[in-house]
Amino acid sequence: MKYYDLSEGNFKTGKLTENEMWEAFHWLFSDKSVNDSSYKFIFLKSIIDCMDRKDEFDKISFDILFERFTSISWNLVLKYGISQKIKSIGKKATVLEQELQDFLVLNGYDRYVPIEEIDDEKRRKLVFKIKQSCKRYVIGALFGDMKELLYSFSKREQWVKLNPQMEVFILKHKNVIESLNYCKWASFYEKINSDETKNHIISLLDKDFEKRKNESIYRALLAYEFEREMTISRVNTMELLFMAEDSGENAEIVNRNNIEEELFQDYSSMRKYLANPIDLIGKLKRDKGIEV
Repeated sequence: MKYYDLSEGNFKTGKLTENEMWEAFHWLFSDKSVNDSSYKFIFLKSIIDCMDRKDEFDKISFDILFERFTSISWNLVLKYGISQKIKSIGKKATVLEQELQDFLVLNGYDRYVPIEEIDDEKRRKLVFKIKQSCKRYVIGALFGDMKELLYSFSKREQWVKLNPQMEVFILKHKNVIESLNYCKWASFYEKINSDETKNHIISLLDKDFEKRKNESIYRALLAYEFEREMTISRVNTMELLFMAEDSGENAEIVNRNNIEEELFQDYSSMRKYLANPIDLIGKLKRDKGIEV
């Protein structure tokens, strides 16, 4: 089935176990999930950020989702110049990149400006264009990658409705799910962008922002852009996994980037580590030849 072509879809009914829900996310973050662009990572982030903006029918409109989708993409494309799609001969940039770049030119901006400085009416028109272009594939694609468990949707009526079981699950495990999404998202950027882009990002990041040891610049950037928005500090994003590592002579050897990568390598391991995070700390230490 070509999920990206679906005009509508309904989430599977029936009681789900936590294992079944974790397995759906593991599939999304595994190499089995094919990503030609960054759209799925951005759309999942948009859904999580808009979970509290449902209407009286428990639906989230495409307008709300793609307003957030546009806001997330604005700095990534226009400020940092990050490619959102694998570049190859004969292939253009994503429609998302083209729409954002054209918007600046057509509205007379000769440099980057924060999206907050854009007139409300112009922003609405931009969101409409991006919604019309990007809804075509990403909504059905993410629906399929999540094993038809995350949401129902209608492209004609322009809404997404979350599976109540998955919504509760995401709220319960929000920090871990977001960290895994950031890590896979950053890994995608790492593969498709140049050293020149990396250097440009480094030049723009706040010098006071703390990049974690051995962390990719793209993972650091996503933290800089989005985790700073959270009311809790960045160090708490996966606090459960790091409490045991806050002190001791080997604290710096097992870093957060290692943990994020390890969590989506293998589903059976992920279930075990989430049930007992200290096992993951021990595994990473053993990999480095440290006695535990």
